Amino acid sequence: MIEEHSEIKTILVVDDYTDTREMVQRFLETKGYRVIGGTNGQEALEIAIRERPDVILMDLSMPVLDGFTATRLIREIEDLDDVPIVAITAYGTFGQEFHLHFEGRGVGISECLSKPINFAELESLLSKLLSEKKTKAKSQA
Repeated sequence: MIEEHSEIKTILVVDDYTDTREMVQRFLETKGYRVIGGTNGQEALEIAIRERPDVILMDLSMPVLDGFTATRLIREIEDLDDVPIVAITAYGTFGQEFHLHFEGRGVGISECLSKPINFAELESLLSKLLSEKKTKAKSQA
């Protein structure tokens, strides 16, 4: 749930499957987030530059530009290099292993969630990431 007395947080949800994207968008909107959707990595990059989301939920396997490449390109943008990017993957139980692999490759993925998405886990993860981001911003001020 969004913290009291905080501004509305923007979440960018990127997935080429309309059903998945819309289901996640609707869930997040009921929790009070502003949600923007994208269908591929190129759109994710363009939207991220334009909208400066607080968190990005990124499918990994998409047309035009995959989630790996989009994440790497977003990380190269100074104003976006600290935005948490959560990989949404259909790799199931291997998600954590892939997450560790991503870090080793320097792709820049912050966390990893497996499909189908557990909404309680998503809500908890977003709360954690936004809290960490807020704490980091205060310590830099």
